[in-house]
Amino acid sequence: MFANDYCLKILLIIYQQNQKNIFPCAADVSKILDIHITTVSKYLELLTKFHFINKDQIFNKPGKPSYYKTQIDDLTINLEFSLMAKKLDKMIQKPKFQNVLIREKPNLSPRVEYLFKNDGTIKKLIVQQKTKAKRIIRRNIVLSNIESNFMKYLPYPTMEFQSFTDICNNAGIYDIITIKTLLPFLKKLERYNIVEIKQI
Repeated sequence: MFANDYCLKILLIIYQQNQKNIFPCAADVSKILDIHITTVSKYLELLTKFHFINKDQIFNKPGKPSYYKTQIDDLTINLEFSLMAKKLDKMIQKPKFQNVLIREKPNLSPRVEYLFKNDGTIKKLIVQQKTKAKRIIRRNIVLSNIESNFMKYLPYPTMEFQSFTDICNNAGIYDIITIKTLLPFLKKLERYNIVEIKQI
């Protein structure tokens, strides 16, 4: 369960916030750690399942956030590193995306606009598409911090293809669960012809 330190970080944040009488939701934890809310939600569900934290929905309505508090004040964790390493090896060997090479496609139309943050990373993609009726529609793709960082290291059209995992490593993304959250984003980039993908 604790093969990745996100679990421990999330547990610690909830504990620290609870000490201030604050009960964070998934979005709060996501902002503090600067990781995607999907990743945070997966770990929160895991911590809830094993009774490390409690989930409380103040407004019992669909779409309303759940708030979390630690179930116990004192916690001792014994880490079996050999077992964790074996599990992590299996997780890393399974994904097929390691055999994928990627680079950006030339933007000839120009069909894609890039809106940048102050630090030079992309915050939004605006994709122009023609409908069958030859109307132009614009689709906005707002990037998370992880997606924005991934795009920063995506090879340009004139550069050599790079593997998906190499791009993730260059972007400082090593956590297998976070990497998996990038796959739908990668498929979206392919669907809108922003990247070209080759199998090794």
